[in-house]
Amino acid sequence: MPRSNETYDVVVVGAGIQGLAQARAAAMRGLRVLVLERSPRALGASVRNFGMIWPIGQPRGLRLELALQSRRIWLDFARAAALPLRDCGSLFVAIDNDEAEVMEDFARNQGGDGLELTWLDRTACASASSLVRPDAVVGGMLSATEAGVDPWQAMEALAAWLSAEHGVDIAWNESVVEASEDGVATNRGRIFSAERVVICEGASAMRLFPEAFEGQDLVPCRLQMLRTMALGLDMGPMLATGLTLRHYPSFRIAARDPARFMDFDRRVASENAAIDRYGIHVMVAQDREGRLVLGDSHVYDSAITPFRSERIDQVILDELDRRFLVRALPIEERWLGTYLVRRGHAVFVHDVLPNVRIVNGLGGNGMTLSFGIAERMWLDWNDADLLAGLPEANASSAPHETRAT
Repeated sequence: MPRSNETYDVVVVGAGIQGLAQARAAAMRGLRVLVLERSPRALGASVRNFGMIWPIGQPRGLRLELALQSRRIWLDFARAAALPLRDCGSLFVAIDNDEAEVMEDFARNQGGDGLELTWLDRTACASASSLVRPDAVVGGMLSATEAGVDPWQAMEALAAWLSAEHGVDIAWNESVVEASEDGVATNRGRIFSAERVVICEGASAMRLFPEAFEGQDLVPCRLQMLRTMALGLDMGPMLATGLTLRHYPSFRIAARDPARFMDFDRRVASENAAIDRYGIHVMVAQDREGRLVLGDSHVYDSAITPFRSERIDQVILDELDRRFLVRALPIEERWLGTYLVRRGHAVFVHDVLPNVRIVNGLGGNGMTLSFGIAERMWLDWNDADLLAGLPEANASSAPHETRAT
């Protein structure tokens, strides 16, 4: 690569949540950091999600520790940058007895290690949120650990704060066309030398180093989400359901009675095949304008088409309607999102060249794990757990893969 006319300690490719988390961790250690982003602002998966910081979804051990560390960093950043953050916790609502039994078992036996869980009876659960249907609920689990941000607002605020407070340079509308152990070259003809390059933007990494993704069990996942008009009041805790228990590995791994969990799992699958076909587990969050963010679905790999499916939206809304009073609110926005998932792992960390590293494959855990992963990486660049991808305790607990037409 030709000699550079600009020099940094670290060049980060991608201004999504993982890229900015990497920039923060490096800058906090006194390093000079440049972030290169091919779009005019973060437009990918980092702004197409609920904005949930969701430790309860991570298995106990290192992944939960990193999620809790990320939560602490989010809270510190929100205070420093005056970013609205809803430290509201989450409420899991059960509408069937077997669903309640699995949920109650987790609530009563999986507290501690940073999780604060309370089992609520029917009356208390209905009182915990005005959105819960009192005629449907049989009980619920309240968790104090989860928090939420408006991802569109949060990503913009994080980039501005890194620039203003930590001297991070961010170049928008500038994509990397070449990367080597000496630095990077961009589409604008600029060359930046760097001691380390961290590629956190999947499209760039796959274009520059396609061979790095071969045989790594990385698959694309497409989601669909919706947003209502403003509710006019604070919804209280973010809302989840028994379907969420089936999606996140922490619940399946921690089940004290695996047979009972599997019976619940099979019953749900048998009653509505579309739930697994489209990878649906319904949740509700709230953005800065008071609108409700609804979702979501997960369609993988070759089943992905270019089209948004009205059928998927209807299944999401139907499942929400069984539990929550949201169906009457008009839908203002609908969107698609795509990210890479690494089967059986939380992240893909791979050195393609000396001091050129890809960090990707966080699936839907970017808001929850990114800060913790970045902190651990800059504490020990050769951390064995990260290089192994933070494998799940039980590979069979990976999210259901789905097929769509």
